[in-house]
Amino acid sequence: MKIITKYRLGLWVLLFFNILAIGYVYYTVCKDSIPDSIHLAVDNSSEFDYKIPAIGMIAEKDRKIDSVNLSSKFVLKTKTTGKYTMEAKLFGFLKLKEVAIESLERQKAAPSGQITGIYIETDGLFVIDTAEVETDSGIQSPAKNKLRSGDYIMKINGKALTSKMKFMEEVNRQKGEPVILTIMRKGKLTEIKLRPVLDEEDNQYKIGAYIRNNTQGIGTITYTQGNRFAALGHGISDIDLGSLLSIRGGEIYQAEISSVKKGAAGSPGEIVGIIDYNKSNLHGTIEKNTENGIFGTLMEKSTEKSIPIAFKQEVRAGKAWILSDISGERQKYEIEITSVDKGNNEKLKGMQLKVTDPKLKKLTNGIVQGMSGSPIIQDDRLVGAVTHVFVSDPTKGYGIFIEEMLEH
Repeated sequence: MKIITKYRLGLWVLLFFNILAIGYVYYTVCKDSIPDSIHLAVDNSSEFDYKIPAIGMIAEKDRKIDSVNLSSKFVLKTKTTGKYTMEAKLFGFLKLKEVAIESLERQKAAPSGQITGIYIETDGLFVIDTAEVETDSGIQSPAKNKLRSGDYIMKINGKALTSKMKFMEEVNRQKGEPVILTIMRKGKLTEIKLRPVLDEEDNQYKIGAYIRNNTQGIGTITYTQGNRFAALGHGISDIDLGSLLSIRGGEIYQAEISSVKKGAAGSPGEIVGIIDYNKSNLHGTIEKNTENGIFGTLMEKSTEKSIPIAFKQEVRAGKAWILSDISGERQKYEIEITSVDKGNNEKLKGMQLKVTDPKLKKLTNGIVQGMSGSPIIQDDRLVGAVTHVFVSDPTKGYGIFIEEMLEH
C-alpha cells in the first residue's frame, strides 16, 4: 500500500512540474509576441493583432488613459507627439512586460541600393588569438594566458597606437625588453606586462598573437537622409570570432562589380568587386558600427528621392521590392515577405523574405553576400533592409525593420 501511495505521489509531482513547464513555455511565447517598443505616426491609425489573452493598460506619466484587449485586433492613434507606456498582463493579472510607446512625426528617407566598398579600422589592435613563436631556444608564446581573443590593444608603453605597423616597430625597438600593453577587455581598460621574443625565422621580435586593425568588403547602402547614410542592416563583426568590431572609423568607396558568384543550396553566393581606395572614389566616412548597421556621412549631399518609412506594425506578409544596382544599374526586384515577427525578438530577422523576381534569380539565384543592406519597399514606403540569406536556400533570407536602423 505504501508503495502505491508513493507511486501516485510521484505521478502527481511529475504532473505538477509538467504543467509548470508548459505554463512557463506559454508565458514566454506570449511575452515574446509583444515588442519592447512601439512607434506611432502622429495622426495615423495603427492596427495591432497579437492574439494573446492579455490586457494592455496604457498610461502617460503614470496616469492611465486607456486599455486594450490583446486577444483581438485593436487600433492606436495619437494626434500629438508624446511618450506612453503599455503594461501588458496575461489574463489581466500576470505581468508580461512594459512596452514603451512613442508617437512621432513619420520620417522620410531615400532608399539607395548602391553597392559600395567598405573599409574600417578598429579602435585599437584587435586580438584574434595567441600564437607560438619559433625561437632559437624552442617554441614560446609570450601572450599566452595574458591576452585573450576579443581584446583590443590600445597602447604600448603608454603610447597610443595608430596602426599595426607602428605597434610592430615599437615591439622591435625594445629589443626583447618587457613591454606594458594597455588593453580594452569587455569595456574595461587594464594593463599587462609581457616580454617579446625573437623569431628566428624573420629575426623580428614578437609577442605571439594574431592581431588586425582593419577589414574591408562589399556591402549595400540602405538609405540616405541628406548627407547621412546607413548601410548593411547588420554590424561588421570579426570573421574569426563573430564579435562586433569596435571601430575608430572608416570609409565607403565606389565599387566596381567584376562578377557575381551565384548562390546554391549549402553555398552562399557573393558579389566579387574591385575597390580602388583612391580619394577620387571616396564616397563617405563611417562613424558608427552597430548591431543594426553602419552609419556615417556622405562626401556630397544625396539627391535621391525620399519616401516615407514604415513602422514594424505596418509591414505585412505579401508582395514587396528590393532595390539594387547589382546588374550595373539600379533596379527594383520583386520579392515576397513571407512572415513578419511582430515581437521583433531578433532584430536582424524581423521579417522573412523570398526572391520571386525572375531577373534577379537569373542573375544571382536569389540573395548573395554583398546584398546585405538592400532596401525593402512595400506600399511605397521604406520598410527594411536585407540582412541574411538562408544557406539552405539562396532565394530566401531575412530582413531588419527600417525603424531599427533609424534608432541607431
